This record gives sequence, structure tokens and C-alpha cells, in this order.
Amino acid sequence: HSYDEVKVTKKATTKAGGKVQYTCSCGESYTETVYKISSIRLSTSKCTYNGKKRTPSVIVKDSKGNTLKKDRDYTVKYASGRKMPGRYIITVTFKGNYSGTVTATWKLSLPAISEKVTDGTITKDNVLTGLTADKIRELVVLDEALAGIKNNADATEAEKQEAEAVAAALKPIIDALEGKAS
Repeated sequence: HSYDEVKVTKKATTKAGGKVQYTCSCGESYTETVYKISSIRLSTSKCTYNGKKRTPSVIVKDSKGNTLKKDRDYTVKYASGRKMPGRYIITVTFKGNYSGTVTATWKLSLPAISEKVTDGTITKDNVLTGLTADKIRELVVLDEALAGIKNNADATEAEKQEAEAVAAALKPIIDALEGKAS
């Protein structure tokens, strides 16, 4: 048999399975089940700010555990930006044998500061002595992130307040790194 005619009689969704009917030129036909969409997950729900655009990948599976194919079974739309700390939405729109739209949220967080100057005197020399080159780069990246978080409409008020508090604590260190402190 040559099943040339393929007709989606019911598209699968997150709530129910679907059906596809295959018909041969001789008139014989059969129906296959399209399993419902059972899971949509992100490769990560939390990324750490690094100054670059972040793009978590999307993994979609049906109720039998089969992975759906991006661009054939669904498309993904990412929020613009994705460089500054805050919450971002990913929209998954189903197509082909599937229908519906699902959104997922992920968070771009500030990096943690694990080393601090503890002697009370902040100067360029003791900041540079107390921190590795990686930590200095981390502090500069953190400073850039804090500057941008206020402009992120998706950042919560608590996140903005946290960013302001960290920025205030970080300011003397950044000033020392830039040679502004004594």
C-alpha cells in the first residue's frame, strides 16, 4: 500500500491525545494515535548573569516519553534581551500534529560574591591582594548587572532592593579597583 493521503483528524494538546488518518490510493486507511504533550521543561530554570545573552533550551515530551522535534512539532519564542538579571518568559507554540501554547519562566540571577575584604580598610592594593583575577572580573560583571537590573521591567521589587543593597556594599570595592579610593 501507498498511504499518500495524511490527515490530522484531531491535534494533540497538553490535555488530550490526537489522531492522524492515513489513506491509501486503493481506499484502505488506518489511524494512528498522537500522544498528548506531557512535559515541557527548560534545560535550566536559573542562569547566572555573565554579561552575555542567555538562552535555556526547551525539551518537550509526549505521554509515551518521546521527545518532540523543535521546528517540526513546536516553535520557541524567547523574551528579548536576556542579558540583565530578572525573570524571562519563553513561549512554546505547538504545530503540525499538535496545537496550543505554553509559557515557561526562568530567572537570570546575580552572581554570588564569595570573597570579601574583611579588614575594614578598602584600598586598591588590598582589594587586588585579597581577590583573584577571576573574582575581580566577577565583581566588575556584578557591578554591570546591578546597574542594569533597575531597567528590567520583569525584575520584582524585592530583586531591585536586593540589587541596590549589594550595589551599595560593592561600591567601595569597585571604586578601589578603579583607583578612586585611597
